[in-house]
Amino acid sequence: MPNEDESDPYVPCEDDGTVPAIYGKWYDSEELASWLKQYCEEGGKMIFHSIEGDGDAWGWEFDGQGSMRELQLCSVGEWI
Repeated sequence: MPNEDESDPYVPCEDDGTVPAIYGKWYDSEELASWLKQYCEEGGKMIFHSIEGDGDAWGWEFDGQGSMRELQLCSVGEWI
């Protein structure tokens, strides 16, 4: 169903292919990813970010052939 501004929250952006975020509690995110992997024909990523102020981020990458692997946020580079 479109939003008030007539945009559809599930349609990828034409510029970069990302899909607008939907927020809420995702207690079963791994189960959702396991279900979704069987339908990802081209592969892709599903990323979750905590909105509770703890900075947590996690997700999964899909290979388009029915497999997935875990993604994690990690530090990169030196302190500046």
